[in-house]
Parts: sequence; C-alpha cells; structure tokens
Amino acid sequence: MGNCTERYSPEDKHRHYCKDVSKNEKKFIYVSGNPELFVESAGFIRQFEQVEETLRYEKKNLRRISEACVEQKSFTERLVFEVQKGQNLSEPSCLTRDRILVRVSLLPKGPYFDTGFCDFELPVWNEFGEFTEKISKYDQVKFTVFKEKPEKNLRPKGDCSINISNLSSQMMFFDWLSLKNCKNPESKILIKLQWVFNEQDLYQKVLNECNARLKKVEEILIRVRNI
Repeated sequence: MGNCTERYSPEDKHRHYCKDVSKNEKKFIYVSGNPELFVESAGFIRQFEQVEETLRYEKKNLRRISEACVEQKSFTERLVFEVQKGQNLSEPSCLTRDRILVRVSLLPKGPYFDTGFCDFELPVWNEFGEFTEKISKYDQVKFTVFKEKPEKNLRPKGDCSINISNLSSQMMFFDWLSLKNCKNPESKILIKLQWVFNEQDLYQKVLNECNARLKKVEEILIRVRNI
C-alpha cells in the first residue's frame, strides 16, 4: 500500500482551528464583550458600539446576580469544564478511521468524565461537565485523549493537565492545551475550565473586569468618532 493521503487541506484545518464552536456559554461566569478584538479606527465604530451594548447588558446582569449571591444561603463548590475540539490528533502521514474521546479526571484518585466518541480528523465534542465536591483536595485536572480499539477497548493517545492551584483566581480558563505522550507533537485540545468556590467574590471580580472594559470601549468610541 502507498502512503495514505489526508482528506483535509491546511485551509480546512485552519478554519477548524479558528471556528467558534462553543455551546455552553451560560455555564461559565465571565465577560464576553471585548474591545481588543477590533482595530481602533473609524471603520470599526459599529463593532465598538455593539461591544459597548453587550458590556452594558452584562454589567446589569452581573450586578443583579452578585446582589442575589449575598442573600444566597447554600452554595455548591464546583469545577465546570467544556471539551470543545481537537487539532492535529491524527498520527503523522497516516489516515485511519479511529474514533477518539476525551476523559477529564481529577488527580489523585478523583472522579472522571468521558465525552462521547468523535472522528479523529477534525474532532468537535462541545461537551460540558462538572464535578461538584471539594476540589481543593485534588492536585490536578487531567485531560486524556483515548483511541477506540477494534475490540472496543480504549488506548491512551495523549494527555495534558492543569494544576488546581492555577485555577484559584476562579476566572475562566479558555485555551488550547498541547498533548504530551502523543505521536504527533502538534496535537492539542481546546478547553474551557473554571473552579468556582466563592460565587460572591467571583461575580465581583467579573463585574470589575466588565467595568474596566466598558470604560475602555467608551474612551475608544470618543477617539474614533473624532477621527
């Protein structure tokens, strides 16, 4: 047999890398409006106005929820996560029909969550999960990509981890994580992750961030409208 040929072009892979596939935004506590996404010029006035509108709405909503947290009598600590998608998970110079899943686990000896299976070439899971217990007793959150073998067993394909201590700000982590112990050195998965242990404090932090972004976009609009 000759060398196998990949079905997806570099352009296909780039579009897959850039495409926003999130479906669980409301499960996380963060500010979405971001003026830094646009160049400061008159050509982007409408985009900045839309960011301003979004931030004003988020500010109002965050303030309402923050005030409700003060009166809240019970609270459940939690680690929430979303496994979004993967990139370059195929083995170099080879095309197979493997299906893969991602296992999210707390170490040492904690609970775990498995996504469903997905085709390995341009995988999109978009699966949300959470652990509701005392998270601080664990050291790491580990993400392991497993390949399904023909006999329906699982074989580890690569893994990565984040220290629990790195999540202590409670602010949402959202980034690509490179896999270790993987044949393809470019393999990575896109993860959202948030450890929530003091909701009132977290909402105040996010509200402060929202106010800072709103002030920035208002200053930008004054400048670009005068160009």
